[in-house]
Amino acid sequence: MRCVSVFSNALDGLGRWYVAVPPALIVMFLAALLLVTGAGQAHLRDAGTRLEDSSARQLRIDDLENSLIRAVNAQRSFLLTGDKTYLSRYEKNRAEIEPRLDRLRLAYAGTGDGGADIRNLQVLMGKRLADLGIVLDIQQKQGTTAAVALVKTSVGSDAGLAIQDILDQMREREMAEHTRAAEHWYGSLTLSRWITAGCTLVNILLVAIATRLVYSDMRRRDLLTAELREQKLRLEQEVGSRTRELVELSTHLQNVAEREKANLARELHDERGGLFAALRWQLKETCGNAGMQCTESYPVQEPRFRAEAAIALFRIAQEAFSNILKHACARSVDVSLEMDDTTLWMRIADDGVGFPAEHFSAISSHGLASMRHRVRALGGRLDIRGADGGGALILVQIPVANAVLQTVEHAPA
Repeated sequence: MRCVSVFSNALDGLGRWYVAVPPALIVMFLAALLLVTGAGQAHLRDAGTRLEDSSARQLRIDDLENSLIRAVNAQRSFLLTGDKTYLSRYEKNRAEIEPRLDRLRLAYAGTGDGGADIRNLQVLMGKRLADLGIVLDIQQKQGTTAAVALVKTSVGSDAGLAIQDILDQMREREMAEHTRAAEHWYGSLTLSRWITAGCTLVNILLVAIATRLVYSDMRRRDLLTAELREQKLRLEQEVGSRTRELVELSTHLQNVAEREKANLARELHDERGGLFAALRWQLKETCGNAGMQCTESYPVQEPRFRAEAAIALFRIAQEAFSNILKHACARSVDVSLEMDDTTLWMRIADDGVGFPAEHFSAISSHGLASMRHRVRALGGRLDIRGADGGGALILVQIPVANAVLQTVEHAPA
């Protein structure tokens, strides 16, 4: 066991560290992994956003181009067939061109690209639509033959080719951007996977190290527990020996207390005639030493008190007088004892400072506890409260059956 003690002492300071460090490293590593993973997720979101924006811009380009193509085809179909259904389609597709051009402008807002192309498209689209309108105007005024002949010329073809070139260039740029965004997304995803795999392996290694250290610490603690168990047995033996000594001492003190109680009862009965005389003597001593005015009131005929009741009432009065002298700063004290067929009351009142909350801590807690204990032992009740006109009032109530040996006729005070 000496080796165990040396071993435990050697690891006492170190043991806390080598067990606590791996879990701390694991927590720190997981926090770092969370940050790295969050950064990877942010990159993936950025790449995804780029892909979505590029796809949205391509869709806007296609929508604008399709609207223009459908408008031109519907116009030519109307010129060739004279069917007004194609004229309605032309008007519908022509009306969609301007809103779709606005949506394309919004799709490029904030990117720094496409601004010049959008402006050129707006000019060229206006010119192209104007040319289409001129053809329809000639059809109405000069007839379909003249309008078809105009269409066969180069009217509007230059604007149409320029529009198509701009749209093709914008589409190519968006396709290149889409390719770069996709490569960025796949690269971020691959990097995130590698980082996650590496971090997982390192975390498993740290967990294995921590498990090994915890197992070693548990073995050390088992050895220490065995040593503590032996020490506990030795302490229990010592405690048993000391307990026997304390029991003997307690028995002796109890015997001494019983003798003192018997002596006090004998003194109350033999030397002072009973309880009332003892209370008068105690009150006289208290008032005489403190220069207080004291009044007292007792039944005319003193009953035959039980010894334990007489002792309890005397000790309670004695403790109350002591507290009045120490804390109350009173000028007068009033003591009264009354009894009917069921209850005995003892009141002790003073005109001092009373019992504010801070005075309860100043008054001996043992004294108050002793007073309550004595009253409860007789089945009674103890109240401490403020008296009318200031000061404090101690009221003791005890059942007559627990206080006197027999009920006697008594006159009022």
